[in-house]
Amino acid sequence: MADTGLVVLGAVLLIIGVLTALFCVGIPIAIVGLVLLIYGLVKEGPRPMYMYPGYAPVYVPQATALCPVCGSPLQWVPQYSRWYCQRCGAYR
Repeated sequence: MADTGLVVLGAVLLIIGVLTALFCVGIPIAIVGLVLLIYGLVKEGPRPMYMYPGYAPVYVPQATALCPVCGSPLQWVPQYSRWYCQRCGAYR
């Protein structure tokens, strides 16, 4: 997939460099234009990113936690991905 901006810039610099080659300044400009032209033609575009459903990692708690307020064991609720204290009636 060519980068149109680089191709146009390279072509313009190449033409300017060739036209001003008699003044010895145009040769480096033509070389830069040629390099930009070639790079613009062979440059790859960004690759698409695909999201697959069900690929997100699921947090599974390994140990039981205690409520910081009352000290009773908390219950993990996977639906909300949060801990719940039955004594306090609140998510922690």
